[in-house]
Amino acid sequence: MVKSILVVVKTPTEPAPPVSVIESLSTGFETVAARASLMVLPLLLDLFLWLGPHLSISPLTHKFSTLLEELVVNSTVTESRLTLTEVLQEAGENLNVFSFVSTAPLGIPSLMAAKAPMQTPSGQPPIWTISGELQLITLFLGFTLIGLLLGSAYFAFIAHWIPRDEEQWDLQELFRRIWVYWARLVAFVLVISLLFAALSIPLLLLVGLAGLLSQTLANVVLSVAFAAGLWFFLYIGFAVHGIVLKDRALMAAIWESVRLVQWNMSGVVGLFTLVFIISWGLGFVWNIPEADTWLLLAGIVGHAFVTTGLIAATFVFYEDRHRWWNELREYRRQLIAQEQARRSKQST
Repeated sequence: MVKSILVVVKTPTEPAPPVSVIESLSTGFETVAARASLMVLPLLLDLFLWLGPHLSISPLTHKFSTLLEELVVNSTVTESRLTLTEVLQEAGENLNVFSFVSTAPLGIPSLMAAKAPMQTPSGQPPIWTISGELQLITLFLGFTLIGLLLGSAYFAFIAHWIPRDEEQWDLQELFRRIWVYWARLVAFVLVISLLFAALSIPLLLLVGLAGLLSQTLANVVLSVAFAAGLWFFLYIGFAVHGIVLKDRALMAAIWESVRLVQWNMSGVVGLFTLVFIISWGLGFVWNIPEADTWLLLAGIVGHAFVTTGLIAATFVFYEDRHRWWNELREYRRQLIAQEQARRSKQST
């Protein structure tokens, strides 16, 4: 008896095309408009930095200014000394240490973090001072860790409402996962900081050697280093999305970000360019009202809505491009398998 084996090769289905950059932006803003609670964290942070107490480092900058005046006594550098002293004093007056809680782009975006207004609609805010270097370092590290934790919650809440194929966690599980995201974000910051610290020393030496030959050459080296830094951040720009949306470990999230950017370079460049243009352009609008008027509240609300919508748009973009990337790879694998099956059938 002869047995006949019939091999049926199913024709693979080409994956649906990914969403465009404009569609990603539209879906991101629609998500935030439907769930205004996603804006709560940036709103609360900006309101606190605007109306709450300020933590000033003016005693420290005054101490450093006095030390600088004692060290630099040569009259030929008097002008440079005065300029540096003025910069230090201005930094001491304008910097609010509480603004370190905003760790954007790895945390909650803030309109007021860079403003540190000294006048509010209710008058001058309470000013607390820091007089010790160790105290400043401790507060900086503490506020940064708090900012990364709040940023983990912020990203998790946004990602929770992004349409995706995977089963969404319930809120109880989501709150538990926030601590995991926080640990991975802290590790991410440490890895990037150590990498840049390791590269900064040879870069400074290279710039110094180039400067001995020509200032133009030194500028070229700095420009190349800046461009390389931009490309580096472009390739790892979706690492946070992989951590939050796909629950990836740090290195896996970075690797998937690199691969996804390689497959979608034009779309990624277009997305980040539009995000930058919108954020930068509307930044002027949000800062039109003076800090001592309640009109600034409109700017704070507008900033919270737009930045949250833009972040949501990047999550939408990543989710669908990740879907398309995986489906396209599977589609190509099936095509190869189909071709191999056809050749095997012809050979028999």
